[in-house]
This record gives sequence, structure tokens and C-alpha cells, in this order.
Amino acid sequence: MFFYKSLFLFLMLSIFSADLSEAITMDKVIAKMDNEVITLSDYKQFVSQTENAYDQENVDEKLLREMIDERLILREAALKGIDVTEAETEQLISDFIDQNGINMYELKKNLEQEGMSYTEYKKLIKANLLSLKVIDMEVNSKIIISDREISEHYNRNKKLFLASNERVHINSILFRLGENPSMTEITDLKIKSMKTWSLIKKGEPFERIALQYSKGGQGNVDVISGEFEKGELVAALEKEVVMIKEGDVTKPVWTKEGVYIIKLIKKIKESYSPFDKVRNQIYSALHDQKREEKFNEWMKSLWGKSSVKIILP
Repeated sequence: MFFYKSLFLFLMLSIFSADLSEAITMDKVIAKMDNEVITLSDYKQFVSQTENAYDQENVDEKLLREMIDERLILREAALKGIDVTEAETEQLISDFIDQNGINMYELKKNLEQEGMSYTEYKKLIKANLLSLKVIDMEVNSKIIISDREISEHYNRNKKLFLASNERVHINSILFRLGENPSMTEITDLKIKSMKTWSLIKKGEPFERIALQYSKGGQGNVDVISGEFEKGELVAALEKEVVMIKEGDVTKPVWTKEGVYIIKLIKKIKESYSPFDKVRNQIYSALHDQKREEKFNEWMKSLWGKSSVKIILP
């Protein structure tokens, strides 16, 4: 029900809405608010300025309730004695002109093309500011977020602030299979990988053997080093790596590429963005959530103290 998107379009309708005596026409009344009415023409005018402009014949109760919401907001501003000065209105228009890189002449020309006079536009801006003022007083000013709430949200939702996934740093020797290898080639590869693994088991340093292969110019042997997150290694390799400790070496592991022997250098745990770095982000999220809740509660109270009757066709 949050109203901000449609507020600007609707406020013009609210400003120029007729009182009860002026509404006694042949137009069909589709809602009553105490001594005010909303007619089918009001509704069609509102819908014509929204994304639902294609369907003006059928009254959408949700859109009708949004219209009522906004009229109730403007009424509450009047009851609270909240006002908007001419200077405030002019300042907002001036800011809009500056931000959009246009001048007053261009603004008035654009308004004319939209079928609105500058005077009507100023009244619309004033009503917009009026609504925002009363919402700020009745909703935004009552939102309180403690440091404890922010901290608890961070601890409960740490996964949202993941900076880097768990990963492993490995060195590996790959005895690569050629395309369409013969049984002899497969057998030779198996023997070579088993001999290498046997040397490592007997105490030959993995790094020395890897260096010999890297300098030896053997076309079918690659030495690969790097960090890999969970899921980046092929399943057969990942299965073996997670089973060993830092500094240990896997047995020869067969894949489509060939045979791997892997040394696990380091297991790196997942890390999270520091609390101080995301504190403002959490505050904004909690503020938005509370503002939505308080706004809905406030609107419910406005409906509760008004006599509103919806009369759908």
C-alpha cells in the first residue's frame, strides 16, 4: 500500500476535488469519505495518469483505496495545521530545474504539452510537499533504530554480508590425456602418475617434483596452482581435496582431462564484510522496513477514524 510512486500523479486530483455540494451531479459516486465523494470521473482521471491507463472502465478496488489513502493524508495535514510556504514550493521547483538541466521556459513548455498550467503545477508541488510533511511528522519522526537492533540483524543475517566464499589454495600436477587415447597411452599415464605419487609418499617434496615437470618440457604434464571456491573444481577433485589436511597430497585422481595429483596448500574460510562497513546499509534496510510498517499502521488509523464507504459498480 506504500503510496510514494502514485502520490505525485494523484495529488492534482486531491487538490481540485469538489466538496459534497459540488459533487451532486449525474456522475456515478463510487466512494464516500465523510462529507466527500469520489466519482467515477475522478477515478478515470486518476487511472488515466497511471500505468493502468489501458483499463478505465473497470473500477480496481486497490487503485480506489490508494486514492482514498491520499485524500485521507491531505485531510490529516489540514487537521494538524501543517502548511507549505510559497518559498518552499519555489525552492523545490528550482531544485528540480537545476537537477534536470532545464530552465523555467522549458519547464513551462513541457507542462503545457502535458496539458497542465504552471499554476496548477505549483499547486501540485505544494500538495506533494504537504503530504510529505505530515508523513514525516506522523511516521518518519517516530522511527527509532537502536545499535542493538543493527548488531542483532548483522549477526542473524551474516550470509547477506558474505565478502568471499570458502576456498582452497592448491598446487597440482596434471598428467594430461590426449584426444582419443589408446590403451597403451592410458596405461603409460597410469604408471607415470603412480610412480610420481610413490615418490611423494616416500618423502620427495611435491614442489621439487612439480618444478622438475614444469622445467622438463613434457608436453603431456602441466603444473597448476591457484585458489578455487567450492564447486569450481570438478567433483572428483573436490571430493578428494576436502578429505585431506593442509600440506597433504591426494592420491592420483582420474578426470576427463587426465590424472591429477593435488597438494592442499591452505583452506581459506569464508569471510564477511566488517560490521562497521555495512552498518549504514543495515540501518537503511531496518529504517525502510519500520517506515513501511508504521505507515501502514498510521493509514489504518486514518481509515478507522473516518467514515469511508466504497460503492463499487
